Amino acid sequence: GKHLYRTTDTTSTPFTIRGIAFPTPPEIYNPSTHGYNATTWLAILRQLRLPPKKKEVSPIQDSNSGNSSHPDIITETEAQNEGGLGLNFNTIRLYRMYPDQIDYSEFLEGAAALGIYVIVPLTSAFGHGVLDRTSPAPKCYHPHLFHYGAQALKKYL
Repeated sequence: GKHLYRTTDTTSTPFTIRGIAFPTPPEIYNPSTHGYNATTWLAILRQLRLPPKKKEVSPIQDSNSGNSSHPDIITETEAQNEGGLGLNFNTIRLYRMYPDQIDYSEFLEGAAALGIYVIVPLTSAFGHGVLDRTSPAPKCYHPHLFHYGAQALKKYL
């Protein structure tokens, strides 16, 4: 269907996904973290949701008249507080996670605090969680794939 359901102890309410893809943000690659940094990832989510800020104009003295302003110059405050993109989303889809190596709890809890649902992958880019894309189903499912997905579910449910 077109809805997922938000469930409490007594009710189940449908909601519509307004989602975006959230690939691993580019940063200095560290093999031990696979590019994961909860603080950076949450800052990116905040920036995607924040509304854009209106541009402030810094007055520049015109050598001819002495009192004009230049619309292409922004203040230092604006440069430091650019604002965000103002995207209206409630869900992100991650493409790569390594639940057998990294604890994503800080990011998942931070996303939940922002009201953002996270769709996590149950396959990996390498190792035991790789889906064999050269074989048709069911042969594409390596025996270790089930264990990888089960481990991800156990860790974060």
